[in-house]
Amino acid sequence: MDEKLLVLIALKDKETQGNVVRAFNICFPDACIETTYFGYECIQLVKDKNPDIVILDSFFDDMEGNGVLENIRAYSNAPVIMMAYSKDEKRLVAAFELGASDYMVKPVHQMELIARARSLLRTHRAKNAGRG
Repeated sequence: MDEKLLVLIALKDKETQGNVVRAFNICFPDACIETTYFGYECIQLVKDKNPDIVILDSFFDDMEGNGVLENIRAYSNAPVIMMAYSKDEKRLVAAFELGASDYMVKPVHQMELIARARSLLRTHRAKNAGRG
């Protein structure tokens, strides 16, 4: 993964977001990391920045995470890892049907998140390389 990685971390909880940012900074020291605490801003950042991967909360103060995901999919096929405080089957299935790449329950284990992100990025890049 030699090219500059752009990671968008959109999590409502400041502590969780800080932990996720630290994990990505350690494991991807050359990555550009964009952050937001709001759903609508996340959608705009996807449109403007075209991130390589999105870490997305299931709830924001301004909109629901699945609504954010649905909007993201109109502009991007980047991997999206959804995060929630519980594994509600209905919400999980809806997220996958809307195009989530993965789903994790908080609190998140940082190394597991990084391993999942690396796997998704490898798969996404291999799929896109075949289109060239």
